[in-house]
Amino acid sequence: MGFLLPDTLSVWAPGVSALTLVDAALLPAIAMLTIGRVLFQEVPTRGAEAFLLLPMPRHRVARAVLARSAVAPLTIVALAFAVPFALRTVRGEVGPAGAAAWLAGVAALVAVSHLATVVWKTRLGETPAQTVGLIAGLGAGALALDVATGGLSAALRGPAGGLVAGALALVAVALGALAYRSIVGALYLDTASRPRRLRVRAGAPVGFARAGLRAFLELDLRLLARTRYPRGIAVNAAVLGVALTLSGLVADSGQPSTLLLLFATGSVTVSVGQFALPFASAHYDRLLTLPGATEAFVGAKLALGVGAALGLSGIQAGLALVLAPSVLPTVGVGLLFAAGVLAPVAVLGSTLAPKPLDVDDRVMLNYKVQSFAAQIIVGLAGGLAVALVVALGPETGVRAVGTVGAGGVLALPLWARLLASRVERQRHAVAARFRATL
Repeated sequence: MGFLLPDTLSVWAPGVSALTLVDAALLPAIAMLTIGRVLFQEVPTRGAEAFLLLPMPRHRVARAVLARSAVAPLTIVALAFAVPFALRTVRGEVGPAGAAAWLAGVAALVAVSHLATVVWKTRLGETPAQTVGLIAGLGAGALALDVATGGLSAALRGPAGGLVAGALALVAVALGALAYRSIVGALYLDTASRPRRLRVRAGAPVGFARAGLRAFLELDLRLLARTRYPRGIAVNAAVLGVALTLSGLVADSGQPSTLLLLFATGSVTVSVGQFALPFASAHYDRLLTLPGATEAFVGAKLALGVGAALGLSGIQAGLALVLAPSVLPTVGVGLLFAAGVLAPVAVLGSTLAPKPLDVDDRVMLNYKVQSFAAQIIVGLAGGLAVALVVALGPETGVRAVGTVGAGGVLALPLWARLLASRVERQRHAVAARFRATL
């Protein structure tokens, strides 16, 4: 593609210049490349932990992980396009110096994309706010540079291309140093890099001495705050929900997308709800033996899911007030559907042959703790909203989805009793399965 793009365009779009097309598509392509990395590219820290037992400097293991991660398929694909395109098309237009600067700048952008993914995968669960802020800052900086230079790709080919490429290379080097430190932390090479623990005041009241809704809510929140894998999953889901909201608000040439707005609210609810049983703790076995504990356990899981939907819908409402106030009722419908349908269905899914989770894993999605049946029922619940909107149209369909969601909210006490009965039957098998993997 990099070598033949001008020839392909001369046949399919004779009036389009290959350079003009690449100039316009460069930053969107880098953004899509980064999203693809977050979804599909792993950082090989887990496979490297065995090497920590060997007689070698431990930081060499971290450097090897960083080097090994650099040869990811998405990196190779991006460079496989950029190198022949620079050698043939860019070099033919602006000469060797301009082609070299353009290629150096694009390679730096690809490196930034890769290193940002490494930081995201290794630090998100430990420092969620800083990690999200860093990635957002990199994106905003790239857009600002694109605007300031009148087009980043074109600027790389211009007289100041070397300076622009050098600036991008410096960003990549700084991000590489941060990525290395992040891998060191992910490998637990020293005490300073271990995840920080929450500090509890001496004598502060805790709910672990008794069963009750507060006890289980407090336990769930502490586990989410202290365990990087579930915390990372929750932050990923929140970022996904905000991204879907923004996409829905600006979709279809300014006309908000109903389906995107409906599903954005439930992203965190679905992710957190599916940890109900696999998210085990040494406290659960004791608490679940006390009178009324199972009902409180299920109530806490449902409350956590509903609370997640409330928090994300608040962010959605703020964005809608700025970008499209007319869709605020749709945001409310999404909240009802997430609280009344997705939350109980997600908790139900966690009872369907849940798998023990690795609390130190670093993936974008939580498919590793879901059974196929759980994925099916959550998908069917979401498909219900899609079917109503498609069959009845956006306006009537949204009202129908809201009615279903409101009915689900009213039925939450019934959901709680049914789920408590199922959890009571499943908890011993789940606890035995979890302990067998320790």
